[in-house]
Amino acid sequence: MNKLIFKNFPLKKLLKSYKKITGKNNLGKLVLFKRGGGIKKKYRVIDFLKKFNNILGSIKRIDYNPLLKNSLILINYLNGVLVYNLFIKGVKVGFKINDYNSYLNLASTYYLNQIAPGYILSNIENIVNTKLKLVRAPGTKALLLGKDNGIANIKLPSGKTKLILTNCRVILGTLGINLKKLKYKLKAGKNRLNNIRPTVRGVAMNPIDHPHGGGQGKTSGGRKMSVSP
Repeated sequence: MNKLIFKNFPLKKLLKSYKKITGKNNLGKLVLFKRGGGIKKKYRVIDFLKKFNNILGSIKRIDYNPLLKNSLILINYLNGVLVYNLFIKGVKVGFKINDYNSYLNLASTYYLNQIAPGYILSNIENIVNTKLKLVRAPGTKALLLGKDNGIANIKLPSGKTKLILTNCRVILGTLGINLKKLKYKLKAGKNRLNNIRPTVRGVAMNPIDHPHGGGQGKTSGGRKMSVSP
């Protein structure tokens, strides 16, 4: 049983330290309310460069991502390299990944000149030989409208269209959503673990702590507009 639990732990070589947001500036002064006190979290290093050409890989497992609302897939390539990628809807454990191959496959990476109009895309490269930067939010997708003279016309999730060179890279499929991040929080302790402190009304504070503080009863300071941050 312990071996099965250990296999679900994230790989240490794919983890990176992440600085928590405490709501304080470089002088230690509180400038952002309701932050601080959460548990330590590690950033999973995601492969947005996609360097492996025609090397077959398979999805080893689907991992939880504590910092983003995207789930992650752990891909094991035949050359022995393990990388994290964003979860694509419709893939399961054991699903094959073959980047830049002539046969189109879900969750694999291709150049735009390999894809026909009408396909659903995500993780789009904006500038040639850089990272996959566009359409990375959970649940989003883009549509390839057409191609002409080495330029592809892509409809983004915002509804706007963008012209991108056809030698840029994309991933086929729609991005999935991390269902654990959408769970309803049943107690205050869940928010405290996620670096969220309790909310205190300005009316309940003292005058030195908030412009709405002080007074007799639930007075709001006698201003025309709220001054809460």
